[in-house]
Amino acid sequence: MTPLKQISRDYRAHLENSPYRFLPQNSLTTQSSQATQEMEEAPEREEDSCLEVTARYLLEQDSYLQSLENDYSRLDWHFKNTVQLSKKQEADNKLLTRDREMLLKELMEFQEVMKQKIQQERYMRLTMQARMDRTEKQAKEVEATNTQMGQALVDLTESTLPLLEENRRLKRKIAYLEQNNAHNAVNLTNLLRMSVYLQEKEERMLAAWRASNTRCKKELREMRSQLPPEQRSKIRRENFGVPRTHLRVRASFRDGWKRNQLTPEMAKALEFSDNLFYPESAGIRKKIVDFDHDERILEEPDSDVGEMQVFLPQ
Repeated sequence: MTPLKQISRDYRAHLENSPYRFLPQNSLTTQSSQATQEMEEAPEREEDSCLEVTARYLLEQDSYLQSLENDYSRLDWHFKNTVQLSKKQEADNKLLTRDREMLLKELMEFQEVMKQKIQQERYMRLTMQARMDRTEKQAKEVEATNTQMGQALVDLTESTLPLLEENRRLKRKIAYLEQNNAHNAVNLTNLLRMSVYLQEKEERMLAAWRASNTRCKKELREMRSQLPPEQRSKIRRENFGVPRTHLRVRASFRDGWKRNQLTPEMAKALEFSDNLFYPESAGIRKKIVDFDHDERILEEPDSDVGEMQVFLPQ
């Protein structure tokens, strides 16, 4: 017996014992035994065709069951994965909820901080605007003051120009007067030294004249007393020399000083000194002012006194 026949018999026995029948129940009771036999033999005659159909059906059912089992396995795997994913999703949802709460808290804190910063910025902006307004006002005032000061400075400059010119003129005059003062100081020093020398010379000449006059008078009286009156004649007067001076006159011209720098004031002073002390000497001014370098005057040509030395700067 082939496996298909065995399977067919097993299914036939199962169908006979089951409430399902290939034919109605009443047909089995009313027919004759021959019909029953024919009916019993019908499946055997149709065994090949029925067996083929049944085998095809069973194979389809097996494949369907296998596909259902596979689908169930896949569904079970998907279900397990879904459960795991749901658990993971729940954990993630908890984390997300906690993160959301934290973010909301941080957002609220950030909003509060930003509100405070916005208020501070607004206050600072208003303060800076007020400061800018005050600064602009002060700048306008300073600009007006600068304009006034500039105009005042222009007026002052215009008024100071004549004063500056007068100051320059006075400076030039002061420089000229200072130069004349220096020249006059040098010339006055030399004039005073020459005046002292002339006074001392006058005193020496007066002393010599007095000594000569006294001696002449004494000798004349002695000689007249010894001679008879008819032999008394006029005695020739002797000229006694004046003693040499002990003064050392030195011209004190400065280095680089020009000899011809004689101011009008000093010229008048020299002329007055000449007329006062030594009117017969016309060249005394030249002796004081116009000495050449290292020149020595050994004797005055217009005097009968001894040697006079004038030392110039070496």
